[in-house]
This record gives sequence, C-alpha cells and structure tokens, in this order.
Amino acid sequence: MRKLIAGFALLVAAIATAHAQAPFADVPKDHWAYEAVSTLSQRGYMLGYPSGSFDGKKAMTRYEFAVAIARLLPQLEQSIKEQISAATPAPKPAPDLTGLATKQDLQTLLTKEDFDSISKLVDQFAPELKMLEVDVTGLRRDLNSLTKRVAKIEDELSRVNISGEMNIIGRGSSIQRSSLARKVYPTDYDGRTLQRTDNIIDPAQVYYDMDLALRLRVNKGIYANTVLNVGNYLGGFASAPRVDFPYGAAGKGSLNSEITPWKAYVSAPFHAPILGQVQAELGKTGIKFTPYTLRLQDYDTYTKLTKTDNGEIVFSGAKGKFNIGPVGFVAYAGQHGNDATSTGMPIFVTTNFTPRPQNPLKEVPLALFPGIPPAFIELRQSAGVHANFAFGNENTLGGTYIEAGTAEQTYFDGSNSRNVKRAEIYGADAKLNLAMGLRFKGEFASSLLTDEPKLGGSGGVWPNNKRNAFDGRLSREFGRLDLTAGYRRIDPFFGAPGAWGSIGSWKNPTNIQGFVSNAELELTNRLSLEGAYDSYRSVVRGVNTLVDGSTGLSASGIGNALDNSGDTKLQHIKAGLKYDLTGATTLDLGLEQVLYKDLANSSIRSANGDPRESYYNFGLGSDLGDNTTLRVLYQIIDYKHHFLTDGQDARGNVAVAQFQVKF
Repeated sequence: MRKLIAGFALLVAAIATAHAQAPFADVPKDHWAYEAVSTLSQRGYMLGYPSGSFDGKKAMTRYEFAVAIARLLPQLEQSIKEQISAATPAPKPAPDLTGLATKQDLQTLLTKEDFDSISKLVDQFAPELKMLEVDVTGLRRDLNSLTKRVAKIEDELSRVNISGEMNIIGRGSSIQRSSLARKVYPTDYDGRTLQRTDNIIDPAQVYYDMDLALRLRVNKGIYANTVLNVGNYLGGFASAPRVDFPYGAAGKGSLNSEITPWKAYVSAPFHAPILGQVQAELGKTGIKFTPYTLRLQDYDTYTKLTKTDNGEIVFSGAKGKFNIGPVGFVAYAGQHGNDATSTGMPIFVTTNFTPRPQNPLKEVPLALFPGIPPAFIELRQSAGVHANFAFGNENTLGGTYIEAGTAEQTYFDGSNSRNVKRAEIYGADAKLNLAMGLRFKGEFASSLLTDEPKLGGSGGVWPNNKRNAFDGRLSREFGRLDLTAGYRRIDPFFGAPGAWGSIGSWKNPTNIQGFVSNAELELTNRLSLEGAYDSYRSVVRGVNTLVDGSTGLSASGIGNALDNSGDTKLQHIKAGLKYDLTGATTLDLGLEQVLYKDLANSSIRSANGDPRESYYNFGLGSDLGDNTTLRVLYQIIDYKHHFLTDGQDARGNVAVAQFQVKF
C-alpha cells in the first residue's frame, strides 16, 4: 500500500510532461464519468486539473481522467485513517476497526456506492493508467480493501438511527358577533368548541410538539425502538384520567411541556412452528387494519402530524407479521389507552354518536334518529388478526377478526338491561384491477356487542340485520381525469374502533346508505380540481313512538320496534382547487357542505328551513427547504338552521399556522 502511494506521488509530479508528450481524445460531455468525478469533487477530494479543481462544463481528456484517478487513492487512504483515529472508540466487543466514526465525522467520507463508482472509473481508464505506469492490479486490490473498511464503518453507524418531526402550531378561533349575542355557538370541523370571542387572535394558542424516534440495533435483526413525544400539544395526556385530545384540559394546551413515551418496543425475528418466520414487536407499538375495523380517527384535521394522521392505534402488547403460503398475516393482542397509567389514545365503539374530542364522555348523541340508543363504549383491550392475499396485477383480498374487552356499560333495549363487556368485529376487504382500466375497492364489516359471558348469537345486544357496513367503489382514469363512483351502507348499530370518514363534523357516521362519487381533474401541471357528491338516506327512520309518548320496545328487544316508514336524507358536497403558485408554494381553496332533509325528529327541525353546515377553506403551503414546510389555513364555519345550535344560525372562524421540520 505504501509503495503504491509513493508511486502515485511520483506519477503526479510527472503529469505535465506526460501530458505534453501524449495526446488523448476528449471524453464526451454526456459520459457517466463526468457525474462520478463531480460527485467525488463535491465531497472535498482534489480531482481533475493540477489546481485541484473540477469544472464539469469543461471537456476533459482520457489522460486527465486517469491523472485524477491516480491522485485519488492516497487521499482516501489518509482521510479514512484520520476519521477513524479521531472518532470515539467503539464499545466492546468492537468490530475490526481502531474506532467508531460518528455520522458527522463521516459526512465527507465516501460510501460503498462511491467506491463502486471509483472501481468503475479504474476499469474504464485502465489503459491510460497503465501508460502512466500505475499498478492497476494493486490499485484494484487497495480499493477493495478500502471498500471493506468503509462498509464496516457504515455497518456500525447503522446501529443507531435517529429521526423525528418537530411542529410549531398556532391556532386561533372566534365566533361571529351576532352569534355571540344570541349565545349560539358552532363547533369546528372536529367538534371542538370555538373561543367565546369575536377576535380570532384573542386568545391565540401556541403549541409545540416533537416526536424523537430512536432505533437501536441490539443484535443481528434485533432492535430497540422508541418514540419520545415532547411538548404541550398532547396536553393532559399524562395527568388526566381521560384524554382531552389534543389540546389539554378545558380545550387549552398544557402550560408545561410534557415528555411522553409514545412508543417503546423491541422488534425481532423468530421462527415459530407452522407460522415459520415471524417479525415480532413487543412493548408499546402501533397497529392498524382497515377503515371499518381498526384505525385511529384523525381528531385534528387542521394539522398534519404523522402520529395523528397515519391511523395507527398505539397499544401495549405484542404484534407479529408472518406468512402462511401466499397469505400474509398481521396479528396483535394488547391493552389500549384508557387512563393515566395506560398507553396510547383511547378508542371507542360508537353508534349514532358524534364523539367530541374535547370532552367525549359528556356530549349528546347526534339525535337525528329518535329512539335509537347511542353507544359510546371504550375498548380496554383487544386481540385481532388481518389476513391479506395478493395475486395478479396488484390485486388483494383480505379478512379481519377482532375481539375486544370493553369498559362495562349497562345497555337498555326495551325492558331488558344488559351489562356489555365485549365486542366483536369482523370483515373482508378487496382491491382489484378489473378490465378496461376499472379499479374496485371495497370493504364489508360487521360488529356485535355481546353479553358476558355469552359471545354472539342470542347474546347480542344489537339486531343482527342492522349492525353491518358495506362500502364499494369503482374508479377509472381518463387521461388527466380520475372518476370514482360507488355505494355504501352503514347500519345504525354498526360500531367499530375504525375511522371511515366524516360528514361535516359527524365522525364515523352510521344509519346512512346511498350513492357516493368523486372526481379529480388535473387541468395543467400547476392547477388541479377535485369534487365529491354523496347522497344518503337513513337505513331506518328511528324507533316507533306510541300515542302516549312511550316507545314500542318490548322484552323481545329493539329489533321489533324500528321505524322504516320514512327517510332522513343527507347531501354531502365537497369541492377543491389546488394551484402551484411557485415550485415551492401551493394555494388550496375548498368548500364542504352538508344538507339535512326530512329529519325524523321533529324536535330538531327548524321552521326556517333544512339544517345546513358549510366550511370554506383558504390554505397556503410552502416548502421552505428540504423537509421543512409552512402551512397556513383559514376556515369560515357557517351553520344555518342547525339542530346543534337549536335551529338557529351561527358562524365562526378558525385560523391555524403550522411550521414543520422532519429530520
């Protein structure tokens, strides 16, 4: 190695003479060697001309490329020695290195991919190197040695992986002055109460939230993983018995920062009989299946945060992924967040109910369908499995089963009362690429609250034929136009810990059936439009009411008293425009409107007209650099004749700014 380095030094001294004596043809400017040498130069290595500079726009001869390669290896050898000697010694047992370089130390060190490029350069310009009397065979041997040393360093660096997300969120809300005077208050899109003021910046709220993810390799294939949450965005999480997600007690962020272990688990592979190779996670981890079976609701649609948007339900327990033949499985079992000593966010089985994240246990049912008792039952623990079979051209078929223990609740149906302690959810899902460019996406799910200790069958609380959900949609692209149309039905007694969408502020709507559609059109590379129209009617109108005001319920249960004499109707409209103002800045304009018609409950009808709620959105997003974004949203909320405001009109506003950095 030393002889080779000394030889390189002598060769460099003779370069000018050799250049004058031997003409070499220019290398075409589109040759891959220019990009390779440019990359090496950007990493701080003196390449190219005698001055040590490299001008990628100026043509180089094969001779000049050969000289650059000849000058490279001594620098690599010395650089790696310096990096290793300056690094903190690695813990024992150490790899075959004199020390461990940090990530910062190795920012200018070439990677294994760079060494591949160098080897390719040596092969390409081997004749010229031989003419310069370079020992090409020895050069290749030394490159191979350096590549192995760099590979060991990279392997050690991979023992620790750090990533994360930092968010600064400013939020203001207000209520129109006339609505304040009449004491009628709309909620925001997520059901939160707006500030009782007509000044949107008084009082303004500022939240900060950081997720720091650490992945530590303990052994081959075994990792310790944690996600630490720091900030006041999840105010109340560690101190309150119920989670007032996400803005803390009484809708205000905690005055003090909090540190919460959002996740903490060990991941490792192991071999199990029948199941074969299993990739397991043990501890506090996350799980999600399908929208109608198991998925966390996004309770904060005004911001973009990974932990609230990705649908993962955090739980304490075990999760495993494995394959049996062509079928992939994901199974889990564990405890869900339900108090300060538990974990994650609470999840619920809900029917005929609009949970309000600010104080969910004290809200009233949506009350569109009189007499249908709402269910709002918290899951304490659950276990489930999702199977997935992939075939053909990206086609998949899936199946799900979940059994859960719930917080005990007395549930009345007629003259009976039952202490509900368990819930069952099962379903099937499919994604299919059909003929003529058609794509199908569908899901069926069914749920059941059960008596203890009976499971299913006659022990069920909800009517068997009114506790299912179906959602099927066909879509097709026509150039820049993407159309979707389908049908969905969600029975009044279907309930699952899922997230299947919203109609205005109504999350996870039930007792609806009807036509759904969506269209996306890319007019230009900078301008796109989107629109959706859904038309629903109720599955059942409510419960029969007798002349004396009592219901027609009997000991045989609620199933014999459902009223199918008429329909409550809903129209759900969405429209949006997205325009790229610059390469980094995007303008978003949106409208969403919900119109309720023919309400079954006369007590919530308005003499002035059908209830309507509208949301007008004005958004601006800008990429400030790599993984750095700024988003600003202003929303106008307009209620007309709404039952949530006792049939009166009400208007409010929400403004949100979010600065986000990912690392």
